[in-house]
Amino acid sequence: MNPFYWRGTTNFGDYMNHWLWPKLIPDLLDPQDDIRLVGIGSLLKSELNYVKGKKVIFGTGSGYGDIPPQSAIDDWYFYFVRGPLTASKFALSPEKAIVDGAWLISKVPGFSSIPQKKGVSFVPHWRTAVIGNWESVCLQAGITYIDPLGDFEQVIQGIAESELVIAESLHAAILADYYRTPWIPVQISPSFLNFKWHDWCQSVGLEFKSVILPPSDFFECIYNRKNPFTLNLQLPCMQSPPFSSLAIKKVQTSFPIVYKQKVRVKSVLKSMREKALLKIKEKRNMAIFRPWNEKHCRELSKLLNMVKVVEPLMSHDSIREQKIEKLDAVLETLIRDYKDGMFVN
Repeated sequence: MNPFYWRGTTNFGDYMNHWLWPKLIPDLLDPQDDIRLVGIGSLLKSELNYVKGKKVIFGTGSGYGDIPPQSAIDDWYFYFVRGPLTASKFALSPEKAIVDGAWLISKVPGFSSIPQKKGVSFVPHWRTAVIGNWESVCLQAGITYIDPLGDFEQVIQGIAESELVIAESLHAAILADYYRTPWIPVQISPSFLNFKWHDWCQSVGLEFKSVILPPSDFFECIYNRKNPFTLNLQLPCMQSPPFSSLAIKKVQTSFPIVYKQKVRVKSVLKSMREKALLKIKEKRNMAIFRPWNEKHCRELSKLLNMVKVVEPLMSHDSIREQKIEKLDAVLETLIRDYKDGMFVN
């Protein structure tokens, strides 16, 4: 099997595929075969059918892009998915909605146990890490900043050893929950995807609630299309953001070339805007913006410290134990099926 995942950045949630599978199933991996192991991430969408090879779905979720019709996924092998919302979208039985595949870290020696806890950490979404200036805010707030694009094992260790994690990164919350670290979800980017958070939380018996935070500085305001002079620096109540079931819809594939071109054009336009803005990122703290940024950083650091007193989330110990048992069983099933030649024509 050849692991399929998004390789556009070193984001630890995606990079976990590169790190985890050789530790769990080294004898099953073969980059030359036509079996694609679709594991950790939000990867289930129509574009997946443009990836060559059989698809073995093992712990991923939906959320980005459209859902293909049933006729287009008849040859996908579903072992388990992130949560019940993904299972529903693909007409799977509820038993297939176990938990996010990142919890398979329970099978990795040296990373399965719960360490001692100390301090509060903040883990943004990887895009927020690129665009924002949250490291400066955290420094002023006395909170440990964990870069989701940093060294993988250091990111995992930082999350595991924290006594509280403030997370915009979904996989920071997922791994914090595994390591019994209470976590508080925050929403910064306007592209924050509520669906995948609801999906994950429902898989572990939690109601998803989040706190909305303003951008970190003037540049991030521009990037996120926020007015820098109308920001709310009061701590909003933790609320359950709604999601629309229509946000992820089934698509007809009668004209796959047209659909593929449409996706490509949208991607190109988005990339052009991002590249244009990134060219001015280095000037984010030039003299004209510096006084505003410094004042905003002071106020935002106070707000971030207020977030620490919000009631955090964490699944029940018994749910964690049940999920790990199910992961053990489904991993054994995958290994057995592969050795029995299930994926060979």
